[in-house]
Amino acid sequence: MLKQFENSRAMSAGYCAAWNAHAPMVVAAHFTDDARMQVNKGDLILGRDAIAQVAAGFFDDFPDLQFQMTDLRSGGARTLFKWSWVGTSRQTGNRCRLTGWDEWLLTSDHLIEQAHCWFDTKDIVRQIAGKARIS
Repeated sequence: MLKQFENSRAMSAGYCAAWNAHAPMVVAAHFTDDARMQVNKGDLILGRDAIAQVAAGFFDDFPDLQFQMTDLRSGGARTLFKWSWVGTSRQTGNRCRLTGWDEWLLTSDHLIEQAHCWFDTKDIVRQIAGKARIS
């Protein structure tokens, strides 16, 4: 079990590095070709290309985005990945901080097959508008 956790931690570190490199295709390379992602119970995002487009959208909206893992839990093929990021909204110039978590189903090759991503949408909208302070 420890070996599996170490593999999950290494994969997660690479995932963070891909976000910090602002490399949408490298972010997507952490997923299987036919991966499924869902953000806050929204529409399913299917496949690496669509996942890369989601990442590219974040990089467009927050050009200085910096991403970090804050916690990791793993049990079998399931991983809970807690994260935070900070960035400046291209739209308003306001500095924003977002925290959330992803629930992953990993393959034996440590690729993400399914991802359910969660964060407070209302909070990020307030921050972009300048109606919330971040520390």
